[in-house]
Amino acid sequence: MKTVKFILLQTVLLSVLFCLFSLPASAERQKEPLRDRLLFLGESTTAHLRSRGVLSGGTSTTQVLANESGTLMLNSRLLSVRIIEPISRQSMTIQEAIAVRKPEILVLSFGLNGINGFSDRPERYTALYASLIGTVKQVSPQTVVVLQTVYPVSQNPVVWKYDRSPDTVNREIAKLNAMLPALAERTGAILIDTATVLPDKNGFLRADYTTDGIHLTRSGYLAVLDFLEEKLGEVLE
Repeated sequence: MKTVKFILLQTVLLSVLFCLFSLPASAERQKEPLRDRLLFLGESTTAHLRSRGVLSGGTSTTQVLANESGTLMLNSRLLSVRIIEPISRQSMTIQEAIAVRKPEILVLSFGLNGINGFSDRPERYTALYASLIGTVKQVSPQTVVVLQTVYPVSQNPVVWKYDRSPDTVNREIAKLNAMLPALAERTGAILIDTATVLPDKNGFLRADYTTDGIHLTRSGYLAVLDFLEEKLGEVLE
């Protein structure tokens, strides 16, 4: 009888030890990296995350919401634009896609498209952004909304013909970025200053981070994602 009890006791102890040593490792394996928990919505600088293959799933990632053209603009028509929900491949509005996905964390990036109009009427920029955030919260109340600062442009952009010089555009971008902290506080969003990792010493988008002066290279996007994950992790974890 004593032998049986000893064997049972030994079995229980071994089971306890197995659980103690295996659970943390198992839990660690099951913990999803923060960047894999993000869903992105924004302009072409956001849509290019997919083509650069820097997110989970590479160029077939389901972490980017975009329309057929790959570029969106923050305006009064944005919420009626049809985008492609990447899991179902169905065409739907932004609010429909958010309602379907119910993302844990939604990362927004708007401001470069329409910069000329926004610089003349900056209050319109924040009003439109607040409306978008409000719609997201309405259809998915638990979603954490993250705002990225607007990326700078390079000294010699080649894909967009400005009626203002690149340094003027960057100054106007800086004005929009200066308005984002108050917007984030008012809407309950989290602001991450991702643009801070992109400029050269003169404030232009680094030459090695772009091939066209606006959209980022793979290394540029990885720098943004690393910074975003680090700073967001400090806030959420």
